[in-house]
Amino acid sequence: MSLPDDVQTALDALPEWMDYTYDVKPVLSDRWFACHVPDRAEQQVGRHLDLVESAYDHESEESGRNAIVKGNPGASELVHRILATDPKVVMPCPNLT
Repeated sequence: MSLPDDVQTALDALPEWMDYTYDVKPVLSDRWFACHVPDRAEQQVGRHLDLVESAYDHESEESGRNAIVKGNPGASELVHRILATDPKVVMPCPNLT
């Protein structure tokens, strides 16, 4: 997967091992928990990113990719949606930023 230069630079700076709860979840909470919240009454979409199991195991109906693929970010639905240019696909949703 070809990455924009700034994304590649940030990826190269990441440590070899990251903890979901301490390294990933805080970043997601800043932008994506408006849609991906644990409270089903407030949830706008059916995908949970608040729990590590759900984030790693959830398969996209559209692409068949898991939300987050351990050790292979380019295979993750999350990365594809972050880098997308189509407003119907891109995350976070343009109307939430």
